[in-house]
Amino acid sequence: MSFAEEIKTCSDRIKSRFSLSNTPAIEVVRNDLQVGEDGWSCEIEFKDGSVEPPSQYCHDAFYDVHGDSINPIEQLRIEYPQLFFDSDKNRGFETHITEVRVTLGEVSTSAGFNWTIFGTTHETSEKYCAIIYVHTRPLFQRCHIATLLKIEELNFSKNSGCRYIQTWHERDNPDFFGAISPSLKNDFFLFHGTNAGGEQYEEAKFIHLRKYLDGSPYYSKVTINDKKRWLVSPRDNEIILKALKESRKKYCGRIIKKISEPMIGQQEHSADRKKARAR
Repeated sequence: MSFAEEIKTCSDRIKSRFSLSNTPAIEVVRNDLQVGEDGWSCEIEFKDGSVEPPSQYCHDAFYDVHGDSINPIEQLRIEYPQLFFDSDKNRGFETHITEVRVTLGEVSTSAGFNWTIFGTTHETSEKYCAIIYVHTRPLFQRCHIATLLKIEELNFSKNSGCRYIQTWHERDNPDFFGAISPSLKNDFFLFHGTNAGGEQYEEAKFIHLRKYLDGSPYYSKVTINDKKRWLVSPRDNEIILKALKESRKKYCGRIIKKISEPMIGQQEHSADRKKARAR
Protein backbone atom coordinates (compact mmCIF):
# COMPACT_ATOMS: atom_id res chain seq x y z
CA MET A 1 0.00 0.00 0.00
CA SER A 2 1.28 3.47 -0.87
CA PHE A 3 1.84 6.23 1.67
CA ALA A 4 -1.17 8.21 0.36
CA GLU A 5 -3.41 5.13 0.53
CA GLU A 6 -2.31 4.44 4.10
CA ILE A 7 -3.02 8.06 5.08
CA LYS A 8 -6.58 7.59 3.76
CA THR A 9 -6.97 4.30 5.64
CA CYS A 10 -5.87 5.97 8.87
CA SER A 11 -8.24 8.89 8.31
CA ASP A 12 -11.19 6.60 7.59
CA ARG A 13 -10.48 4.45 10.66
CA ILE A 14 -10.21 7.49 12.94
CA LYS A 15 -13.36 9.05 11.46
CA SER A 16 -15.26 5.86 12.17
CA ARG A 17 -13.72 5.42 15.65
CA PHE A 18 -14.84 8.87 16.84
CA SER A 19 -18.03 9.09 14.72
CA LEU A 20 -16.78 12.27 13.07
CA SER A 21 -18.72 14.13 10.40
CA ASN A 22 -15.53 15.36 8.70
CA THR A 23 -12.42 13.41 7.71
CA PRO A 24 -9.58 14.22 10.12
CA ALA A 25 -6.35 15.69 8.73
CA ILE A 26 -3.22 13.59 9.22
CA GLU A 27 0.38 14.73 8.90
CA VAL A 28 3.69 13.05 9.56
CA VAL A 29 6.24 15.23 11.35
CA ARG A 30 9.91 14.39 11.88
CA ASN A 31 12.13 15.96 14.53
CA ASP A 32 15.71 15.35 15.64
CA LEU A 33 16.91 14.36 19.04
CA GLN A 34 19.65 16.72 20.21
CA VAL A 35 22.25 15.48 22.71
CA GLY A 36 23.23 18.07 25.30
CA GLU A 37 26.67 19.47 26.03
CA ASP A 38 27.13 16.91 28.80
CA GLY A 39 27.08 14.20 26.10
CA TRP A 40 24.31 12.32 27.85
CA SER A 41 21.08 14.27 28.31
CA CYS A 42 18.92 14.88 25.25
CA GLU A 43 15.89 16.82 24.13
CA ILE A 44 13.62 16.80 21.09
CA GLU A 45 14.06 19.64 18.65
CA PHE A 46 10.45 20.41 17.74
CA LYS A 47 10.86 22.29 14.45
CA ASP A 48 7.10 22.60 13.98
CA GLY A 49 6.18 22.94 17.64
CA SER A 50 5.05 20.13 19.93
CA VAL A 51 1.57 18.85 20.71
CA GLU A 52 2.53 16.87 23.81
CA PRO A 53 4.97 17.49 26.70
CA PRO A 54 8.43 16.06 25.89
CA SER A 55 8.15 13.49 28.69
CA GLN A 56 5.13 11.96 26.91
CA TYR A 57 7.26 10.87 23.96
CA CYS A 58 7.99 7.48 25.51
CA HIS A 59 8.59 8.16 29.19
CA ASP A 60 9.57 4.58 29.95
CA ALA A 61 12.28 4.34 27.30
CA PHE A 62 13.73 7.81 26.87
CA TYR A 63 13.02 9.35 30.27
CA ASP A 64 13.74 7.78 33.63
CA VAL A 65 11.41 7.79 36.65
CA HIS A 66 12.44 11.34 37.51
CA GLY A 67 11.72 12.64 34.04
CA ASP A 68 15.38 13.01 33.11
CA SER A 69 16.29 12.09 29.55
CA ILE A 70 18.29 8.99 28.64
CA ASN A 71 21.00 8.99 25.99
CA PRO A 72 19.75 7.33 22.76
CA ILE A 73 23.19 5.93 21.89
CA GLU A 74 23.19 4.12 25.22
CA GLN A 75 19.78 2.71 24.27
CA LEU A 76 21.29 1.41 21.01
CA ARG A 77 24.08 -0.26 22.98
CA ILE A 78 21.55 -1.93 25.29
CA GLU A 79 18.99 -2.97 22.68
CA TYR A 80 21.28 -3.78 19.74
CA PRO A 81 24.69 -4.71 21.19
CA GLN A 82 25.82 -6.35 17.96
CA LEU A 83 24.94 -3.30 15.84
CA PHE A 84 26.57 -1.01 18.40
CA PHE A 85 29.70 -3.19 18.44
CA ASP A 86 29.87 -3.12 14.62
CA SER A 87 29.32 0.65 14.38
CA ASP A 88 31.96 3.23 13.55
CA LYS A 89 31.72 5.42 16.64
CA ASN A 90 33.84 8.15 15.02
CA ARG A 91 31.14 8.76 12.41
CA GLY A 92 28.57 9.34 15.09
CA PHE A 93 24.84 8.60 15.06
CA GLU A 94 21.64 10.36 14.00
CA THR A 95 18.49 10.01 16.09
CA HIS A 96 15.05 11.01 14.85
CA ILE A 97 11.50 10.91 16.13
CA THR A 98 8.75 10.52 13.53
CA GLU A 99 5.27 11.39 14.71
CA VAL A 100 1.78 11.00 13.27
CA ARG A 101 -0.35 14.01 14.19
CA VAL A 102 -4.12 14.05 13.83
CA THR A 103 -6.21 17.21 13.70
CA LEU A 104 -9.71 16.81 15.10
CA GLY A 105 -11.51 20.10 14.52
CA GLU A 106 -9.22 22.74 15.97
CA VAL A 107 -7.27 20.32 18.13
CA SER A 108 -4.03 18.67 16.98
CA THR A 109 -2.88 15.61 18.91
CA SER A 110 -0.22 12.93 18.71
CA ALA A 111 -1.51 9.55 17.46
CA GLY A 112 1.80 7.70 17.62
CA PHE A 113 5.52 7.93 16.98
CA ASN A 114 8.72 5.98 16.56
CA TRP A 115 12.38 6.56 17.42
CA THR A 116 14.99 5.67 14.82
CA ILE A 117 18.77 5.82 15.05
CA PHE A 118 21.14 5.73 12.07
CA GLY A 119 24.67 4.40 12.31
CA THR A 120 27.47 3.22 10.01
CA THR A 121 29.34 -0.07 10.23
CA HIS A 122 33.10 0.29 10.60
CA GLU A 123 34.10 -2.63 8.33
CA THR A 124 31.76 -2.16 5.36
CA SER A 125 30.79 1.52 5.81
CA GLU A 126 27.13 0.54 5.40
CA LYS A 127 24.54 2.86 6.87
CA TYR A 128 21.77 1.18 8.83
CA CYS A 129 18.60 2.15 10.67
CA ALA A 130 17.69 0.64 14.05
CA ILE A 131 14.23 1.06 15.54
CA ILE A 132 14.51 2.02 19.20
CA TYR A 133 10.83 2.40 20.03
CA VAL A 134 7.39 2.46 18.41
CA HIS A 135 4.28 3.61 20.22
CA THR A 136 0.64 4.09 19.22
CA ARG A 137 -1.42 6.21 21.58
CA PRO A 138 -4.22 4.10 23.16
CA LEU A 139 -7.02 6.17 21.59
CA PHE A 140 -5.67 5.47 18.10
CA GLN A 141 -4.84 1.77 18.34
CA ARG A 142 -6.08 -0.33 15.40
CA CYS A 143 -6.25 2.79 13.22
CA HIS A 144 -3.19 1.74 11.16
CA ILE A 145 -0.90 4.30 12.84
CA ALA A 146 1.92 1.73 13.21
CA THR A 147 1.59 0.75 9.54
CA LEU A 148 1.78 4.38 8.45
CA LEU A 149 4.89 4.84 10.59
CA LYS A 150 6.39 1.70 9.03
CA ILE A 151 5.91 2.99 5.48
CA GLU A 152 7.41 6.36 6.43
CA GLU A 153 10.28 4.54 8.18
CA LEU A 154 11.03 2.60 5.00
CA ASN A 155 10.92 5.68 2.77
CA PHE A 156 13.01 7.79 5.14
CA SER A 157 15.67 5.10 5.63
CA LYS A 158 15.98 4.39 1.92
CA ASN A 159 16.20 8.08 1.02
CA SER A 160 18.85 8.50 3.73
CA GLY A 161 21.07 5.85 2.15
CA CYS A 162 20.52 3.04 4.67
CA ARG A 163 21.21 -0.45 3.39
CA TYR A 164 18.96 -2.14 5.93
CA ILE A 165 16.57 -1.62 8.84
CA GLN A 166 16.55 -3.75 11.97
CA THR A 167 13.86 -3.94 14.62
CA TRP A 168 12.75 -6.34 17.35
CA HIS A 169 9.75 -7.26 19.50
CA GLU A 170 9.52 -9.12 22.79
CA ARG A 171 7.95 -12.52 22.21
CA ASP A 172 5.85 -12.16 25.38
CA ASN A 173 4.26 -8.89 24.27
CA PRO A 174 0.48 -9.46 24.68
CA ASP A 175 -0.05 -7.41 21.50
CA PHE A 176 2.70 -9.23 19.59
CA PHE A 177 0.57 -9.73 16.47
CA GLY A 178 -0.27 -6.03 16.18
CA ALA A 179 3.35 -5.07 16.83
CA ILE A 180 4.97 -7.38 14.28
CA SER A 181 2.29 -7.26 11.58
CA PRO A 182 3.40 -3.99 9.87
CA SER A 183 6.94 -5.33 9.40
CA LEU A 184 5.90 -8.75 8.08
CA LYS A 185 3.39 -7.15 5.71
CA ASN A 186 6.20 -4.95 4.35
CA ASP A 187 8.53 -7.87 3.58
CA PHE A 188 10.85 -7.75 6.58
CA PHE A 189 12.30 -11.19 7.26
CA LEU A 190 12.69 -12.80 10.67
CA PHE A 191 16.35 -12.37 11.57
CA HIS A 192 18.89 -14.22 13.71
CA GLY A 193 22.41 -12.84 13.97
CA THR A 194 25.64 -14.43 15.16
CA ASN A 195 25.36 -13.57 18.88
CA ALA A 196 28.99 -12.42 18.70
CA GLY A 197 28.18 -9.02 20.18
CA GLY A 198 25.73 -10.22 22.81
CA GLU A 199 22.53 -9.72 20.79
CA GLN A 200 19.59 -11.74 22.11
CA TYR A 201 17.24 -13.55 19.75
CA GLU A 202 14.25 -15.90 19.88
CA GLU A 203 15.91 -18.31 22.31
CA ALA A 204 15.94 -15.38 24.77
CA LYS A 205 12.37 -14.26 23.86
CA PHE A 206 13.35 -11.50 21.44
CA ILE A 207 12.18 -11.67 17.82
CA HIS A 208 14.31 -9.60 15.45
CA LEU A 209 13.43 -8.57 11.91
CA ARG A 210 15.50 -7.02 9.16
CA LYS A 211 14.83 -5.61 5.72
CA TYR A 212 17.47 -4.85 3.09
CA LEU A 213 16.60 -1.75 1.11
CA ASP A 214 18.95 -2.45 -1.81
CA GLY A 215 16.98 -5.48 -3.02
CA SER A 216 19.39 -8.10 -1.63
CA PRO A 217 17.43 -11.40 -1.58
CA TYR A 218 18.04 -12.37 2.05
CA TYR A 219 15.72 -14.82 3.78
CA SER A 220 15.54 -17.09 6.80
CA LYS A 221 14.02 -20.46 7.70
CA VAL A 222 11.48 -20.29 10.51
CA THR A 223 10.14 -23.10 12.70
CA ILE A 224 6.64 -22.60 14.08
CA ASN A 225 5.28 -24.62 17.02
CA ASP A 226 8.08 -27.23 16.80
CA LYS A 227 6.77 -28.44 13.43
CA LYS A 228 9.25 -30.30 11.23
CA ARG A 229 8.22 -28.29 8.18
CA TRP A 230 9.86 -24.90 8.26
CA LEU A 231 8.62 -21.74 6.60
CA VAL A 232 10.57 -19.12 4.68
CA SER A 233 10.55 -15.44 5.64
CA PRO A 234 9.76 -13.10 3.91
CA ARG A 235 8.12 -15.29 1.28
CA ASP A 236 5.82 -17.05 3.77
CA ASN A 237 5.15 -14.00 5.95
CA GLU A 238 1.40 -14.22 5.29
CA ILE A 239 1.37 -17.82 6.53
CA ILE A 240 3.35 -16.80 9.62
CA LEU A 241 0.91 -13.96 10.30
CA LYS A 242 -2.05 -16.31 9.93
CA ALA A 243 -0.48 -18.75 12.40
CA LEU A 244 0.11 -15.94 14.89
CA LYS A 245 -3.44 -14.63 14.51
CA GLU A 246 -5.01 -18.05 14.93
CA SER A 247 -2.82 -19.06 17.86
CA ARG A 248 -4.70 -19.76 21.07
CA LYS A 249 -1.68 -18.87 23.18
CA LYS A 250 -1.92 -15.79 25.38
CA TYR A 251 1.46 -14.73 24.01
CA CYS A 252 1.27 -15.74 20.36
CA GLY A 253 4.91 -14.77 19.76
CA ARG A 254 5.91 -17.94 21.58
CA ILE A 255 4.92 -20.07 18.57
CA ILE A 256 8.05 -18.78 16.79
CA LYS A 257 10.54 -21.38 18.00
CA LYS A 258 13.61 -21.08 15.78
CA ILE A 259 14.95 -18.68 13.15
CA SER A 260 17.97 -19.51 11.01
CA GLU A 261 20.80 -17.08 10.31
CA PRO A 262 20.26 -15.06 7.10
CA MET A 263 20.69 -16.77 3.75
CA ILE A 264 20.87 -15.17 0.35
CA GLY A 265 19.62 -16.39 -3.01
CA GLN A 266 16.64 -18.46 -4.07
CA GLN A 267 14.19 -19.04 -1.24
CA GLU A 268 13.77 -22.78 -0.93
CA HIS A 269 10.78 -24.29 0.83
CA SER A 270 10.70 -27.67 2.55
CA ALA A 271 7.85 -28.68 0.22
CA ASP A 272 10.09 -27.89 -2.77
CA ARG A 273 12.72 -30.27 -1.43
CA LYS A 274 10.17 -33.08 -1.10
CA LYS A 275 9.08 -32.58 -4.72
CA ALA A 276 12.69 -32.64 -5.88
CA ARG A 277 13.32 -35.95 -4.07
CA ALA A 278 10.14 -37.42 -5.54
CA ARG A 279 11.33 -36.65 -9.04
